[in-house]
Amino acid sequence: MVKVAIGTLVNSFAALGEFINTTKIPADKALVIARNIKEVQKEITTFEQERNKLAERISGGEKEKKDDGEMYVFKTPEQQREWTKEFTALIGAEIELSIQKISTAGLPDIEPAKILPFEYMFE
Repeated sequence: MVKVAIGTLVNSFAALGEFINTTKIPADKALVIARNIKEVQKEITTFEQERNKLAERISGGEKEKKDDGEMYVFKTPEQQREWTKEFTALIGAEIELSIQKISTAGLPDIEPAKILPFEYMFE
């Protein structure tokens, strides 16, 4: 189990996908990373559901059409302040993530910047 903030998971997900798709990783470590990605995805899905519930509650269900779909709208300064406060708390919430940590021994030479967003997976 690894304790990590939801915001860290959300921010690391794209980098994690790119890493697994562009880096030659030994098969045993790739399997662990793939399993870890599934766990991260579950938590991100839960986060997105809660974020949508929060946006709906604060906006009163009011939406506007955008090019890429509909978005909840916060029309008053009070709604915007409440959204900012609640969303900040949501992304700062720490969870126990059920993943297996990976040793960097045996990995190819990797730039530290490539794994920094998901360093919580490495020993």
